[in-house]
Amino acid sequence: MLNKFSTLSLSTFTVLFVTLFFSVGTFAQSLRYSDQEQANEGPETPADLVVINYDGSNSVAFATGVTYIGGARFRPEITGPFTGGELQFVQFFYSQAAAALTIKVYDAGTATEPGTLLVDQPIDLGTLTGNAWNQVELGTYVTITGNDLWICLEVDDANNFVYGADNGVGYDPDGDWVNALQGDGWQHLIDLAPPAHMWNIRGVVDDTLVPVELTSFTANVNNNGQVVLNWSTATELNNQMFEIERRSKESQFITIGYVEGYGTTTEPQEYFYLDNTVETGFYVYRLKQIDFGGQFEYSDEIEVEVNGPLTFGLEQNYPNPFNPSTNIKYSVPENGFVNLSVYNLVGEEVSVLVSGQVNAGFYEIEFDATALPSGIYFYQLQAGDFVETKKMVLMK
Repeated sequence: MLNKFSTLSLSTFTVLFVTLFFSVGTFAQSLRYSDQEQANEGPETPADLVVINYDGSNSVAFATGVTYIGGARFRPEITGPFTGGELQFVQFFYSQAAAALTIKVYDAGTATEPGTLLVDQPIDLGTLTGNAWNQVELGTYVTITGNDLWICLEVDDANNFVYGADNGVGYDPDGDWVNALQGDGWQHLIDLAPPAHMWNIRGVVDDTLVPVELTSFTANVNNNGQVVLNWSTATELNNQMFEIERRSKESQFITIGYVEGYGTTTEPQEYFYLDNTVETGFYVYRLKQIDFGGQFEYSDEIEVEVNGPLTFGLEQNYPNPFNPSTNIKYSVPENGFVNLSVYNLVGEEVSVLVSGQVNAGFYEIEFDATALPSGIYFYQLQAGDFVETKKMVLMK
């Protein structure tokens, strides 16, 4: 979101929180600001911590095999809002001793098994506190792409599930994945050890890296009476595009164009948009910054007055080449006689588009060449001492 656009402060960390439970009811997933330490959920969290969690009670442990990987699949609807942030820590409830523990984080695979292994980090068991929540910093941070993210622990030589699993309300099968490493692949915990439980595993994401910070936004009128918009950003996070909106003094905003954003970047960026559809009058502009998740924020509004062209001007026709018609724009800064004619390659006049007194302003006229053969033509604007000629191509 645009830093300048909103006063909402971003949190320091986001927790992808999997506490896993059994329920015959509907699974409830929430995104909220944590205003206090949650019961039995330590370690303590700051007041502005954003928590994504599966609702339920705290940990229980139960018997299972010797070596396995257990973890949770965080779906795109969970990770998407934090695209561009970094997974920096993994939290888990260490309920019983193990011979070895290894953090494993995987990128998107399929709905039933993870993809590329991104983190394979052994844990120093001497740093852990038993029967309590523990937090381990990753040696390599993982950039959140908005795809699936699997956060898992591999347990060696254990007679029990050494990290907690919850039962309670809101069981979700994406929170109870387990691989017994016996060739059976990834299965649900409920299939191996009923009733339904889900792992107590969290991923802590730094989502304050680079907000979209707008540093300037200006509007100026050039010599042709067109409005030139310029704006710049200091940093950008998940920025898909800017939508340019305009209104006249008594009208509503309309969308007049789009400019693609730079996604996520910590480098300053410059943007430009030329509005060549204005007439004389007073205009208000604003930017609508849209991220890849569809969320948006508006910039401050800026005003500009267009008094008319400062110089004569003749623009390139559009489309070009054309068949059978094309549009020609021109501008005159003062009232006077104007002639706009079309000529063939040998200099013969084949059409007169304008010939007479014209008031100062911007004009657009259509040239219909239905009766003419294919070829190269020239159109010329004459007004007082001003003469300008441009080439166009008719292709039938």
